[in-house]
Amino acid sequence: FRDFWDVTIKGVSIQNGAYGFYPRKCRNVKVIDCEFKYLGSDGTESLHDMSSTQAQQAAHWAGTGTSDGGTMRVRDCDDLVLKNCSTSYSLRGYRIQDVKRGTITGCRAYKLLESAYYLASGSYDGLNGCKNFYISGCVADTILHSGFLVIGGNNNTIQGCTAINCTASPFNGFHTQDM
Repeated sequence: FRDFWDVTIKGVSIQNGAYGFYPRKCRNVKVIDCEFKYLGSDGTESLHDMSSTQAQQAAHWAGTGTSDGGTMRVRDCDDLVLKNCSTSYSLRGYRIQDVKRGTITGCRAYKLLESAYYLASGSYDGLNGCKNFYISGCVADTILHSGFLVIGGNNNTIQGCTAINCTASPFNGFHTQDM
C-alpha cells in the first residue's frame, strides 16, 4: 500500500510470503488483532528455536529458506496503531521506519530470526527515525537478535514489555534521543 490516506487491517491471518504487510507514505495505518506467520522464512523449527549451529544458521540465510522480508514494514507514514497482533516463525518482526507517531500495544513476537520490535531509521545519522512512539505490554520471546531495537528517532517509550530468550540484547538503542 503506497500513498494511501488510511489503511486498516483487522482480524486477519497473513502467512507464507515475503513481507506480510508493507504500507508506505500513508497517513494513518491501523493493524488490529492480526496474526502473521512464515513471512520471510520457511519456518523450519530448528532454525527458529536456537538449536542450530552458527554454520547452520549462516547456510539457511544464504539459501532459499529466507527472503528479504518479514512480518511487516511500515515506512514513512504519519501515524500507526498496532494492537493485539502476533507474529511467529518469520524472518523479521514489526519493522517501523521513519513514522511520525504511534502506539504498539499488547503484541507478541515468537521465534523470529531478527529483531521483534524495530523502530528503524532510513539514515543512521540521528536525525531521522521514528518519533513519539509508545510501546507497551508487548512480548518478545525466542528472538535471534534484539527483542526491542530503536535506531534514531526521539521521544519513544518502551514500558511494561518483556524480552526473553533473545540472542542479542533485550532492549537496544542507537542514535536515539529521549528514549
